[in-house]
Amino acid sequence: MFRRLIYAWLIGLGLAGILEDREVICSSDKIVVNLSFARPFRGVVFAKDRYLDKECRWLGNGGHYLLVAVPLSYKNSTVLGEGFCGIRFDSKTGEHSVTLIISPDPVILTDESIALQTHCVQTIEDFVITLEPPKNDGAFKVSRSESMTVTGNAEKVPSLSLRVLGDHGYKGNVITEGSVGQRITLDARLEESSVFDMFVHDCVAHDGTNHPDASVPIIDSNGCAVKLLRAIDPPVFSSSPMKNMAKHVYIHLYGFQFTSASTVHFECKVTTCLNECPMKQCPDEGLSTVTSAGEKLKTFVIKTALVIVAPSSHPQSQAMEMNEQRECLEPQMAVFVCLGTVLVFCILTYFTRKLIRSYNQFVSEKR
Repeated sequence: MFRRLIYAWLIGLGLAGILEDREVICSSDKIVVNLSFARPFRGVVFAKDRYLDKECRWLGNGGHYLLVAVPLSYKNSTVLGEGFCGIRFDSKTGEHSVTLIISPDPVILTDESIALQTHCVQTIEDFVITLEPPKNDGAFKVSRSESMTVTGNAEKVPSLSLRVLGDHGYKGNVITEGSVGQRITLDARLEESSVFDMFVHDCVAHDGTNHPDASVPIIDSNGCAVKLLRAIDPPVFSSSPMKNMAKHVYIHLYGFQFTSASTVHFECKVTTCLNECPMKQCPDEGLSTVTSAGEKLKTFVIKTALVIVAPSSHPQSQAMEMNEQRECLEPQMAVFVCLGTVLVFCILTYFTRKLIRSYNQFVSEKR
């Protein structure tokens, strides 16, 4: 179970001033702050130190509500630097934070201005936190601040699957049957790539008994391919992260089977991480590289299987046989076409000559 825990606390006049209530929601790609005002709001809300950025400034329209959405960027919001609209990310705690300034006047800051400090915590554990009032530092000197108790509930775990795809590449169709020598792809798939990352390692193929003599390594402990002629074709590929899209780690194979069974069983270990895994998939020289980004979660074992069938019963094999038969028939067809052409030519020549003789005979009789 997993949940992006949300909490916020106020620096300023608390709920007794212009701000009546607030709701903070964190999704995989943004922080959404829903503000409720005690009176019509024609002021401005902006990210701290980002007033000049239009994307980080939201103007009130005279209503009692204002929705503020700040995009998350895992690549740009790090401990060392700030992300979009000044969002900061702490990889050790899995926390995103941003400070919003709320002012009833769109041009100047008054004593009613409020600094709303918003945090999003990523965790897979249930917990309770009591937040102390923030220190009264910086440009905003306030007379009152509040503490807040936060309860976090786990929500879901990463969704993983291992699939065998027809042909090479991760966009092929899932197959359950194949033939020896057929182009296939072993694909590890992670659904929630906006939040999670994965490191695929220790992949093997076996006959179902897990006996060492009937087992072949495919990916080693460093996430690198183990080459096997006419069966395993390095390297290991990773799809580029895309918003709201699954992540794929895959390797090209050619269909093979064990002498002890007609079904090939595939197993992979997958270590999941929040945001970006500290281990890189098969770095240079096959040495494991660890970065400061991300937080390792659990290691899962994912499995799938492929039934190897006789070439004559497999659709691709049948198509190949038909092509071979067609290739064998093509020379015979060429011979028949040539003979037919010669026969037609001979018939036309015969009748043409006969017609010419008849014409000449007719002309002679007239003379």
